[in-house]
Amino acid sequence: MGEMPSRAQDDTLTQTTVNPYLRTVRICAAGSILIGVSGILGWIFGIPELNSIIPGLKPFAISASLVFLALGIVQFLSASAPCRHGRMLIFLGVTGIITLFGLLEIIQLITGVLVSIEDAILRHYPALFNNPNAHIAPIAMVLVLLIGLGQTLYLSQCVGWTPRRGVSHLVGIIGALVMIGALVSLLGYLYGTPFLLGRENLPISALAALAALLLGVGLVVLAGDEAFPLSQFTGASTQARLLRAFLPLTAMLMLVLSLA
Repeated sequence: MGEMPSRAQDDTLTQTTVNPYLRTVRICAAGSILIGVSGILGWIFGIPELNSIIPGLKPFAISASLVFLALGIVQFLSASAPCRHGRMLIFLGVTGIITLFGLLEIIQLITGVLVSIEDAILRHYPALFNNPNAHIAPIAMVLVLLIGLGQTLYLSQCVGWTPRRGVSHLVGIIGALVMIGALVSLLGYLYGTPFLLGRENLPISALAALAALLLGVGLVVLAGDEAFPLSQFTGASTQARLLRAFLPLTAMLMLVLSLA
């Protein structure tokens, strides 16, 4: 008789069986991690290409670099490690802090009340505090808050605080909203449209939009193929086949036309 699988092996097998697309999540999360590291190194060594791709564009803010790095690490480990209570509680705590960061930034933006964590830290570094490019953009704040909420909901499922089926749909919808917001922002750079780029003085950086897009894809995939919107693309139904065939084709045509 063969050896019985260990508890860790059993947890991993169960997680993989429930969601066979976790490799995609890890790839997207790794992309966000690399982008976050690139943004941080760009500020440390003063290399514009590392945090803005093209010199002259809005650079990846320091706080945004750190936040997307942390979100990428949490998402990567969430999709890699067995779904154990203690480990997921740690991930939940980190994600909760990041979600609070995004929420406080938005509260300050709307109300003017000085509750920003970013400003509280950057005030100790006047050169950075007085540099608009060192601050996170409003659109990025919203995307960080949404990603944090989606990741929090997913992790709350893992620790048994929320039911899987209903919350999975919400995680998938939040991920789709993040993807749409990030794609609109990237299209702003592609077409050079000020409205899509965001505020005149503080648009979202291209790297922040790309990192948000990757994490949004990760949330959609984490939600599973039984949750919306991934459920619309999987399976053998005519609708799923048409979406799988025509959506990538439409995206490719838009890209080609924009570059023409």
